[in-house]
Order: sequence, then C-alpha cells, then structure tokens
Amino acid sequence: MFYGTRSNKPEKNYTSEKGFDMRFANNGIWGTGIYFAEKASYSDKYAHLAKHSTLGRRTRTKQMFLARVLTGISDDDAKHDQERRVPDIRPRQGTNSAAEGDIQYLYDSLNGITQGSRVHVIFDNGHAYPYYLITYTEN
Repeated sequence: MFYGTRSNKPEKNYTSEKGFDMRFANNGIWGTGIYFAEKASYSDKYAHLAKHSTLGRRTRTKQMFLARVLTGISDDDAKHDQERRVPDIRPRQGTNSAAEGDIQYLYDSLNGITQGSRVHVIFDNGHAYPYYLITYTEN
C-alpha cells in the first residue's frame, strides 16, 4: 500500500527503529492513525514535496512510500469518527455485538473508501514497514 508523509521528511520514517510512527499521525476521517491507500493516486495528494525546480519549466519532485502493512482483522467500511484513537471493538463470532462480560477484542485495523480509493488505517507502529521510498517527478 502507499503512504505519503506530507511535510514530514520521509527519512524520519525509514531511519526510525519503529518504521511508521504514530507520533507523526494526523487526525483524519477515521481518527488519529496511520493511513495507507491501495491506489498511488490517492497517496500522491499526501506525498512529500522533495524539490521544486523552475529551470525553464515547472517540475516537482515528490516522494511516497510503498509499504508492507499487516491489517489483520479489519473493520470493513468503518464509520467516520475523527475522535477515534484505537480501532472499534469486534463483535463476538457469529453475532453483531459483544455480550456483557465477554472478553472484548479490538479490530486490528479499519478500512473504507474515500476519494475513489480503499484506505486502511492502523493504530500500531509495528503493523507497517516502509518497504520502498518512491521518488518521482511531476510536470
């Protein structure tokens, strides 16, 4: 999946022992988490602007990550909740809710569709690894 760092230099992610770091996470439509898109075109909007050149024409050099992401048991088409800081509670198997007194397990991640791309959100640093840093030029 693809991940753009916006104004944060990508080096902060791939030189860190934690990889993607929740301390740099922004609040989005599904809460505060680390957002990954299945489509590079979605992450392009969040790509880091590495260089800007005006040598006869306007070009911009951008960077985004291709990441390996462990989504585990994911809450499909999760409801928008900008206050969320952890995934929702999973219903117990075979039902749509958790019974009182049951051990409650959280989803490992959540996902939904926005702006034409399925986006996955994780809330744990250890669930994603920055695999490749993609550098490209936009004219």
